[in-house]
Amino acid sequence: MSTLTDEPLPRGGSDNLGLHDHTQALIEFIKATNTPMTIGIQGEWGSGKTSLMNQIVAGLQVDRKDQKFKQIWVNAWESSLMSSHEETLIKIIKDIINDLLTADEVVGSKSKLWAKLQLAGVGVKQAAKVALRDAGEIADLAQRALGIEAQSIRTLRLALQEIIDGICNASSNSYQGIIIYVDDLDRMKPGDAVSLLELLKNVFDLKKCVFVLAIDYNVVVKGLSEKFGSREDTDWEFRAFFDKLIQLPFQMPMASYDITTYVKGLFSNINMIRNEPYDEEFFENASEVISRTVGVNPRSIKRLVNSLSLINLANSIRAAEVDQRSVLFTLATVSLQIAHPRIYRFLAMNPRYLEWDLDYAAQHTQRKEEQIDSWEGDFNEAKKRKEFDESWEQCLYRLCYEDKRDRAKSEAISQVFNLLKDYVEEDDEVVMALTAGAIGDSSVTSVEASDILTLPQKGSGKWRKAEGFESWINNRVSSDFKDRFPSFPGVSTLNALKILHEVAIERFQASEEDGARSDYSLHYTGAITLKFKKKKVLSVWPSPSKQGDRLNVQVLRSPKNENKFLHIEGVERTFSLGRKPFRILNIDTRESEGTVYQSEFQNCAFYPEFDDVDWAALFTWLVDFSSDALEDSHMIRNRLEQLVSDLHSEAGSTSERALAAKADIDLLFDVNRLHVVDLNSLEIKNEGR
Repeated sequence: MSTLTDEPLPRGGSDNLGLHDHTQALIEFIKATNTPMTIGIQGEWGSGKTSLMNQIVAGLQVDRKDQKFKQIWVNAWESSLMSSHEETLIKIIKDIINDLLTADEVVGSKSKLWAKLQLAGVGVKQAAKVALRDAGEIADLAQRALGIEAQSIRTLRLALQEIIDGICNASSNSYQGIIIYVDDLDRMKPGDAVSLLELLKNVFDLKKCVFVLAIDYNVVVKGLSEKFGSREDTDWEFRAFFDKLIQLPFQMPMASYDITTYVKGLFSNINMIRNEPYDEEFFENASEVISRTVGVNPRSIKRLVNSLSLINLANSIRAAEVDQRSVLFTLATVSLQIAHPRIYRFLAMNPRYLEWDLDYAAQHTQRKEEQIDSWEGDFNEAKKRKEFDESWEQCLYRLCYEDKRDRAKSEAISQVFNLLKDYVEEDDEVVMALTAGAIGDSSVTSVEASDILTLPQKGSGKWRKAEGFESWINNRVSSDFKDRFPSFPGVSTLNALKILHEVAIERFQASEEDGARSDYSLHYTGAITLKFKKKKVLSVWPSPSKQGDRLNVQVLRSPKNENKFLHIEGVERTFSLGRKPFRILNIDTRESEGTVYQSEFQNCAFYPEFDDVDWAALFTWLVDFSSDALEDSHMIRNRLEQLVSDLHSEAGSTSERALAAKADIDLLFDVNRLHVVDLNSLEIKNEGR
């Protein structure tokens, strides 16, 4: 068993993406090109730019005695770490010049530039203070950093050209040209990346010199926005600037990547199926699923396969029986989890997707999709296509339609669901059983907490629910925490859990059997979960800590009470979000952190050993409170998703709409807005503090 790192393909490594022909074409172009020449390897983050450049380096690297090119590698992002903008530019220039001077010791030692470089320490510190606003200051930078006496960058370029000519003409080496690779430009701040591009172009636009740049055009656009304004008005200026820098643009050919071979290579590293070989049909279907969900970005595919590696390891520890069908279903489920978390959530709530219908869609969308102006025409057209001619497919279309991104990918999502259905030769029950198993497996890689998860039983090979309260308690007592916390769970914790069970059964007549006619039902998974009309209203689960057992309690937030967080006065316990709250870090760039998932819930940790609590009264009040909030709780997540959509639809601006959306988001996640509950009377005393 091994995992996949985020490292690019090493030089000379096996190319599984099918880039060999493109690599060879670029190598031959470099060998034959007139100079100066700048080649731009363009592609999004993770598309394989560095891997391609590594293969070019390897292809041009022959025996030491017959090196035709001196190859210099610069990692722009690494050079920028712990350095100011100006220091980064100076550092990169000096590193390139230093590599040139050491390419041939005889030529380098005779160069006047070598002596100048030795005296540059003080000049570099001075130049770090220079703000590089335009090309006119580059000459000043060169003078300060390298001690060049001339007032023009032309003098620096002549000196560099002298060095390059000397190296390429010397009998002491076989070099015919210089190739400089600049990687990770698109990991720098866009403005810094553009400044570096301008500087390199002005200084190193030299005969016998080829630049190969790994760059994302969108990063250049962002860096130029301050110079030219928004792209909508000046797109031609952006393109003109880019064309001045790049003589040969090369776009990473992601559409033609050999995903099947690539996935084969990745799977061979993690031993996904232990008892039988892979067949071609499996890999063809796997690559189809990946292409229609996470896409063909190699870095995204590695992330997906690492998730599968973790699941495979868990199955191995549990001695689970795994075959190609279950692996394909798990792969598809994790792919949806990554690419379309909303759809994954709907699938996790009800894995029997072949039984989905209008009622299931309405349960989650409240038929709001029908209020969108384009709905009727789009839906009528969709029903004419094979991807949406069945009832469950039309339900899927409705679930997708509310979200613009899911709507745009709805046909591809339906094709994935149908691929799974067609892959299984047995009846629909087998399809839905495999889907349920995949949901259980994929829960360990989910970004959101869920009571859908079930406990792993050693040797069972499945995630399954405990059969009742006593069974669940026994599972907790014999849990893996025993080695580190032998007294977990303690007597006070077990007593509180038993009281919760009694309250659910006696006060709310909760059923423990599937299909029973009761509004409330108890479910035993990683937590004890109480549902009201099939919706979670309370989850409780114990966990050990050095301070003593924690009793974690989760209930709904209430729009009726302005979504404030509960504070239990008496034990001074305050509810908060179970996950890092979503917040906007930069309104201009829309940089954010956290998640909106589970935002309709609030969590609190109690300590049964120390908290003097009437557990029966507290649990009863919390269930009543959460049940009352259930009808409107979906409004929180819907509101958040709409606010986030508003922000992104106003991307790049600080309009009143965008600012209002940010303010509303901040309000929803403000943990200082509290409803204080008196533990003695269990009534809300005030409207917050």
